[in-house]
Amino acid sequence: MNHIMTEKERLLAKSDGVKDCVKHLKKKIKAERRLLKQEEEKDFFANEFQIARHRETIRVLTEEKISLEKYAKKLKHLANEC
Repeated sequence: MNHIMTEKERLLAKSDGVKDCVKHLKKKIKAERRLLKQEEEKDFFANEFQIARHRETIRVLTEEKISLEKYAKKLKHLANEC
Protein backbone atom coordinates (compact mmCIF):
# COMPACT_ATOMS: atom_id res chain seq x y z
CA MET A 1 0.00 0.00 0.00
CA ASN A 2 1.40 3.36 -1.00
CA HIS A 3 1.39 6.10 1.56
CA ILE A 4 1.36 9.65 0.28
CA MET A 5 2.96 11.98 2.79
CA THR A 6 0.86 14.83 4.02
CA GLU A 7 2.32 18.33 4.01
CA LYS A 8 2.75 18.11 7.79
CA GLU A 9 4.65 14.80 7.55
CA ARG A 10 6.85 16.20 4.80
CA LEU A 11 7.71 19.32 6.82
CA LEU A 12 8.42 17.29 9.96
CA ALA A 13 10.65 14.90 8.01
CA LYS A 14 12.52 17.85 6.52
CA SER A 15 12.86 19.36 10.00
CA ASP A 16 14.32 16.08 11.30
CA GLY A 17 16.78 16.03 8.41
CA VAL A 18 17.90 19.55 9.23
CA LYS A 19 18.29 18.54 12.89
CA ASP A 20 20.56 15.69 11.78
CA CYS A 21 22.72 18.24 9.96
CA VAL A 22 22.87 20.33 13.14
CA LYS A 23 24.08 17.28 15.11
CA HIS A 24 26.80 16.71 12.54
CA LEU A 25 27.88 20.36 12.74
CA LYS A 26 28.03 20.18 16.54
CA LYS A 27 30.44 17.24 16.24
CA LYS A 28 32.59 19.17 13.74
CA ILE A 29 32.64 22.23 16.03
CA LYS A 30 33.66 20.07 18.99
CA ALA A 31 36.50 18.53 16.95
CA GLU A 32 37.70 21.98 15.82
CA ARG A 33 37.65 23.23 19.41
CA ARG A 34 39.74 20.23 20.43
CA LEU A 35 42.26 21.01 17.67
CA LEU A 36 42.31 24.69 18.66
CA LYS A 37 42.99 23.78 22.29
CA GLN A 38 45.84 21.48 21.25
CA GLU A 39 47.32 24.23 19.10
CA GLU A 40 47.03 26.81 21.90
CA GLU A 41 48.66 24.44 24.40
CA LYS A 42 51.83 24.45 22.31
CA ASP A 43 52.45 27.88 23.88
CA PHE A 44 55.60 29.34 22.39
CA PHE A 45 55.50 27.11 19.34
CA ALA A 46 51.83 27.76 18.64
CA ASN A 47 51.20 28.44 15.00
CA GLU A 48 49.18 31.67 14.87
CA PHE A 49 47.95 30.82 11.39
CA GLN A 50 46.57 27.47 12.57
CA ILE A 51 44.93 29.08 15.61
CA ALA A 52 43.29 31.75 13.45
CA ARG A 53 42.13 29.09 10.97
CA HIS A 54 40.55 26.98 13.73
CA ARG A 55 38.82 30.03 15.22
CA GLU A 56 37.44 31.06 11.83
CA THR A 57 36.24 27.52 11.11
CA ILE A 58 34.49 27.40 14.50
CA ARG A 59 32.86 30.79 13.84
CA VAL A 60 31.59 29.76 10.40
CA LEU A 61 30.32 26.37 11.59
CA THR A 62 28.58 27.97 14.57
CA GLU A 63 26.82 30.51 12.34
CA GLU A 64 25.70 27.72 10.02
CA LYS A 65 24.49 25.62 12.97
CA ILE A 66 22.44 28.51 14.36
CA SER A 67 20.94 29.18 10.94
CA LEU A 68 19.97 25.52 10.53
CA GLU A 69 18.47 25.40 14.03
CA LYS A 70 16.27 28.39 13.18
CA TYR A 71 15.27 26.75 9.89
CA ALA A 72 14.33 23.49 11.67
CA LYS A 73 12.18 25.43 14.15
CA LYS A 74 10.47 27.27 11.29
CA LEU A 75 9.73 23.99 9.51
CA LYS A 76 8.30 22.49 12.69
CA HIS A 77 6.18 25.59 13.23
CA LEU A 78 4.87 25.39 9.66
CA ALA A 79 4.10 21.70 10.15
CA ASN A 80 2.11 22.45 13.28
CA GLU A 81 0.05 24.99 11.34
CA CYS A 82 -0.99 22.33 8.80
